Amino acid sequence: MFDSILYDVESGFQVDGRSMSASLISGLAFENTGITPLCAFPVTVEEKSDTPRFHLPKPIILSESTRMDVSTIQLNGPVRASWEFDQTDLGLICTLVVPPASRRRADMIVRVLGGGELLTSFAMNESNPTADVAVRILATTLAIEIIDSGSGPIMDDINIQGAVLFENQRRSDD
Repeated sequence: MFDSILYDVESGFQVDGRSMSASLISGLAFENTGITPLCAFPVTVEEKSDTPRFHLPKPIILSESTRMDVSTIQLNGPVRASWEFDQTDLGLICTLVVPPASRRRADMIVRVLGGGELLTSFAMNESNPTADVAVRILATTLAIEIIDSGSGPIMDDINIQGAVLFENQRRSDD
């Protein structure tokens, strides 16, 4: 077990401050105590007032065998899905994907918000069916909104794949 590993092109590997040959390193295992799948948190959904729905589908956690139990979350828009956390300064990484069955009619804007502040947004449709998300959430809430782009809400669906939250580690020299 070690606390730090660094690699420099000129110096090679440094493990806990000591030089180590790359031929001695066959793999690394990381402790994932600071990493949590987004699907582990309860989600709240609400309709978007500009596109009311007769029925508000709940998010679906697609059960699949993945690394670290990171399941895909399926959202049917237009909708606002939100999560609350007990801490701030979290990182979120994931991929947003328009499911193949929805692509022909999908035409939406997907917005990612932290504490009500817009962090990023994407226009998603048949020609742009995926978007990678990497944001820092400084608030205790995360929201993902699916907004109709004007061609109707039919098939404005996304799958949130590989969504994990991680604690941002502050370096001691910051």
